[in-house]
Amino acid sequence: MRRFFAILIVALLVAASLSAAAFAQTVVTVYHRNEIREIEWMAQVKEAFEAANPDIKIELIQGIEGGGPGYAERLAVLFASGNPPDVFYGSTDKAGFILNGWARDITELIERDRDAINLDEFFPGIFEAATRRGRIYGVPAIAMGQAIFYNTQMFAEAGLAPPPIDWDDPGWDWDEFVEYAKKLTRPLPDGTLDQVGVSEVILQDVARMFGGEWFPPEAFETGIATQATLLDPAVEQAYNEVQRLYTELRVSSASPNSGVDSWNGFWSGDIAMDWTGWWKVRNYLDAVDFEWGIAPVPRAKTRANTRYTDPWFISTSTKHVEAAWRFVKFVTGVEGLDSFARHVAFPPSRQSALDAYLETVSAASGMSTSEVLTALAGALNHSVVAYDEVIGGAALWLPIVTEELAPALAGEIPVRQALETAQARVDAALRELAARWEE
Repeated sequence: MRRFFAILIVALLVAASLSAAAFAQTVVTVYHRNEIREIEWMAQVKEAFEAANPDIKIELIQGIEGGGPGYAERLAVLFASGNPPDVFYGSTDKAGFILNGWARDITELIERDRDAINLDEFFPGIFEAATRRGRIYGVPAIAMGQAIFYNTQMFAEAGLAPPPIDWDDPGWDWDEFVEYAKKLTRPLPDGTLDQVGVSEVILQDVARMFGGEWFPPEAFETGIATQATLLDPAVEQAYNEVQRLYTELRVSSASPNSGVDSWNGFWSGDIAMDWTGWWKVRNYLDAVDFEWGIAPVPRAKTRANTRYTDPWFISTSTKHVEAAWRFVKFVTGVEGLDSFARHVAFPPSRQSALDAYLETVSAASGMSTSEVLTALAGALNHSVVAYDEVIGGAALWLPIVTEELAPALAGEIPVRQALETAQARVDAALRELAARWEE
């Protein structure tokens, strides 16, 4: 009898062990940004994915500083400490993530599952930023350019006709934009501004609009720049125009002592035109209680504006490639991007999820969905790939450019002097990075 019970107990233990093994879960760690709407959305994605994939458990890791340099720095710490995530969102220095060897080559996975993931549903050319030498390293999450978002009531009060929605309209050039900004600015006796025409100008955009570039053409092919081109006369012209806008005309929240906050001034009713990326729509959803419109960036030589795709990457260090790939397919699939477009309000990379985004922006702005589509399509048609998606090291060189230009844009030093200093510092940083990546 004792032997019978002993055998029974062993059998039960073996059965329990086999049962546990059958329901064992693979843990996939996912690193993402810590913006409030993205945190909420990631929690929803985790729940939906785990329900559809009971053999996989998702552990979320939040970045810091939104999508800024702190995000890239924490990711670097995770890799350096031997605890890299299995999957991570592309932000801040996407080309650098690939050049650092952190992002896995997923070309074969994409080709194998081309039909299952409906690859043709993604916007044309959207994989450009995640491709190096013909190999694909990430799946884009967004298709986003820049625009000018404006307060329709302020325009009406100033007697100004709305700017065109169509980016191919021959009007709405730099000079007209400046005149609008002047008419929409209200100075106060103490020198501060009660209302400003425009928020901060996007420095990368305005350089390209005037025909300039920060880097030479060959750097866009390799992703590795050894020198910048900040002394390009077109770049200098562009920043002289911005300096005039800020200091001489004083029509911007970035003007010295403006008294207007560039971040929240638009929804606070202090900024008439918010020159920013379509990503900021997420902040308008809860904060803006007035109707607003979307205009193209003003035309100088072109209407060039920065395009972001923010790919999802799989880590080269992951031991769970298939599980990680299953998550990336889910989060960039129709269901994932539809919820992304509705909750986070970022324009999705997949055309089948576009209706959700158009409806979200239309409901928030008062524009029709067809008007929103015209504005978004125009931005993308005139867009140029973001520097941080094709030139490695943005977390290092971008803050240098911003820091060195600041005193010039405040009117404290000439633009040329600022660009010379920025060029020298950026070149030194680029040489250091290139030596590391070319070893």
